[in-house]
Amino acid sequence: MSGQGRNQLRGPGRSDMTVIVRALKMMSTNIPPEAKQAILRRLESNSDSEPKDIRLSVEMQHFWAHKDVLSYWSPYFMALFRGDWTDRDIVNFDQDIISAAALKSVVEFAYSGVYRGSDVSTEERVDQLEDLRVAADYFHMEALRLQVEECLGSE
Repeated sequence: MSGQGRNQLRGPGRSDMTVIVRALKMMSTNIPPEAKQAILRRLESNSDSEPKDIRLSVEMQHFWAHKDVLSYWSPYFMALFRGDWTDRDIVNFDQDIISAAALKSVVEFAYSGVYRGSDVSTEERVDQLEDLRVAADYFHMEALRLQVEECLGSE
């Protein structure tokens, strides 16, 4: 694994912590308090002290993450990590399902709760947002889908 891949998935900055703490307070009451605290610790972590346990790959690009963080935002990941993917540490996606740029945004969103966008032309940005909206629907990430749709509405 390259150092670049690890650096892309560092935890959020302090400015993002307010959003994360708010999200944790609104988390489902079905999630045990211990699990909420574990997720918060992972989100706050800016080090490799808790190694990421899943590599998501598409188009020869790799993105490392924690299964529990992805599961928090996505019922799709939650079901797979509790079922067929329990023992997997690598998942490869077909580029017809998701682009590398969209997968990177999905992982970044999972650690911050915020879609940050990209610095590209308006036409490219709209295409990226459309790809990301499809990915958010595919992974059942409602919070990400809503943020992407808000961005599309302002384009």
